[in-house]
Amino acid sequence: MRFLSLIFILSLNSILVLSQESFIYYQDGRLKMDTNLVVEKRVVRVFNLSEMGLLENIYSNLEYPNSSKFAVEGLVIVQVDINDENKISYKIIRYADQTLSNAAVKALETSIILDFFSNKKKPIRFYIPFMFQILDDSFYDDLKNNNSIVIRGAYGALKSYMVPINNKK
Repeated sequence: MRFLSLIFILSLNSILVLSQESFIYYQDGRLKMDTNLVVEKRVVRVFNLSEMGLLENIYSNLEYPNSSKFAVEGLVIVQVDINDENKISYKIIRYADQTLSNAAVKALETSIILDFFSNKKKPIRFYIPFMFQILDDSFYDDLKNNNSIVIRGAYGALKSYMVPINNKK
C-alpha cells in the first residue's frame, strides 16, 4: 500500500509540475517579456520541468555590472541555442547596454545549463530575459509605511545558512 501511495504522490507531483505555468513563457510558447519571441511547445514543456533550478542557477551567477560612467538599467534578452552535439551558443536579441549584455552572457556561460537539458532529443532554442534595475533607497518610504526600519534579504542568501533540525537523539 505504501508503494502505491508513493507512486500516486509522485504522479500527482509530476502532473502539477507539468501543468504549472512557466514564469517566463506563456503555455503557447510566447515569451512574456516579448511576445514576438516564440519557442516550440515541446521546449516550453522541457523548460517548465527545470525552470526554477535553471533560473536560480543563472541568478546565482549574475552580477550587476559596475559602471563608473553612469548607472545603467534595461532589458536584455538572450537567445540560447543547444545543438545536437550539446554546444551552446548565445545571441543578444534585445540590447539595453553593452555592459548589461556582457553581464547576462557571462551569467549564462558560468551556469550549468546542460545539466538541465541533458535528456533533450533535438536541438533546442529558448530565450532568457534579464531585467536590470537600480533600486532607489526606500528607507524613508519604508519608515513612513511600516513605522520601523526595514531590511530586506534575499531568500537565496539565507538558504545557505538554514540547517535542517534533526530531532533524533
